[in-house]
Amino acid sequence: MVTLMAVVLLHLTMVAAENENARVASCVVKGMVIDQLTGEALSGVVVAVDGSRSTYTDFDGKFQINGVTGGDHVITTNYISYQTKQQTVTLDPASENNLKIELTY
Repeated sequence: MVTLMAVVLLHLTMVAAENENARVASCVVKGMVIDQLTGEALSGVVVAVDGSRSTYTDFDGKFQINGVTGGDHVITTNYISYQTKQQTVTLDPASENNLKIELTY
């Protein structure tokens, strides 16, 4: 009987935790990285959110990172021969979080 109660309690705790996580809406961060002087799209740029979740820009300079929580985050872009750029953005799950990032030498 004690074991059954422990299993039920564990299950209820897990369900409560899942419901709490479901309330924290996630965002999609997407955008484009270009050269500030020429306006050309830059492919292969590393784009990171808070130094952890990251991706590379595609051939057209576009990127997308899924599953980021709403709120303030630091976006870091890094590309060979260009200055590393960091910017703080506020992500809103109810809005489209589309960034245009311009890099300089």
